[in-house]
Amino acid sequence: MRRNLLAGCGKSADARRRGESEQAYSTYASRANDETNAADAFFRTLLALVLAVSAAACPKAVDVPPPDGAALFGARAPALALLDAATKVNGSRLSLRARALHEQLAGCGAVAGSGADLEELLDALACAEGAPAWVAPARAQVPGGGVLVSFGDARGRLLADITAEADSVVALARFRELPARGPATLLVPAAKSAGPAVLSSRDALVHARLRVEGGIDIAAMAPQDSQGAQLFGLQAELLSSAVLSGTWELAMYAPDDGARVLPPLALALGINSRLAGERALAAFLDGLRQRWPVQPMQTTLAGTTATCIPNVRILPELAPCAVVLDDALVLGWNPHALTVALTADPRPRAPTDGVVAWLTRLPAADAALASARGARPLPVAIPWRTLAVTPMSDERGPGFRIMLGMPGDG
Repeated sequence: MRRNLLAGCGKSADARRRGESEQAYSTYASRANDETNAADAFFRTLLALVLAVSAAACPKAVDVPPPDGAALFGARAPALALLDAATKVNGSRLSLRARALHEQLAGCGAVAGSGADLEELLDALACAEGAPAWVAPARAQVPGGGVLVSFGDARGRLLADITAEADSVVALARFRELPARGPATLLVPAAKSAGPAVLSSRDALVHARLRVEGGIDIAAMAPQDSQGAQLFGLQAELLSSAVLSGTWELAMYAPDDGARVLPPLALALGINSRLAGERALAAFLDGLRQRWPVQPMQTTLAGTTATCIPNVRILPELAPCAVVLDDALVLGWNPHALTVALTADPRPRAPTDGVVAWLTRLPAADAALASARGARPLPVAIPWRTLAVTPMSDERGPGFRIMLGMPGDG
């Protein structure tokens, strides 16, 4: 009997049972108008008892959200393994904190904590006798045996199961609440692939490419009274969803001898057509000229006609250049960055989704920038060779597989 009741549990099943019972009672009443009031009262009582027992047999899942900010729960073994991995980032403050926490939590059966940010979370980590209420519903979305972590709040929250091995760290992350607006929406992957890369990966430190669920409307992210709208006219047609096709791509390259503050940076935004891109760029530049005393200039970079704005003194080394291709608008921090980004790779560009960071190239890049500034490079040693972030989108919702590992330099 209990098995049959549980098989029909759920809001719709409860409603269906109530309807069937009410219909049965109505049929009974119509056939028994001549019966005594006592018999009618008995039937009502019996029917109420049956419905009450049926409802009690259906356990109701309670969806408890994680605390806002950052929260963590993990059994002793996976928690200590993750702290061990963090200690390998020699020379960093994280490594020192991880060593102290490993010693502090070594005797715990489980570890839990929460805080407004990562710093407060680390301060709050302590032994836990049991799992907090938010863990069970979170495990239903990100099953696994690693450390369960939550970041964000009701405006957008990411859950992740993190497992540390001898030479890698792997995290499976899912959005519990999707960000409704703002830059975080650019991180929600669509089920469809972003397709072949536009920017070169040669000498790249970081290369990211993603197709966004629901498309991209950067203009909608910048209110009319925002600093971005006032400085650059982000309400312009250039950044509307009517022009943009829903993909973005970002690359940061190894610095050359002339870079002093930033490595070369480039951004590619997918467009619906070349004509739409050209018209939008022209409208954007017209609006920019009305706000600022700038004079865009056309030049040739990497065999392509580019529009550049020299001597922009808002940010270091900023002299932005733009190129409209058949399927993308490519923006470079300066002419050199755009040239590097459009330099042909020695091999065909395969479909690329997610992020790849070549961690072994970072020390040399940091040393070059530090030398140009007359400073010392950061004394941090990263034990992994690459960081790879692969988007996912299935019945559990959109998310990512994140891996710090030891594959070849690529």
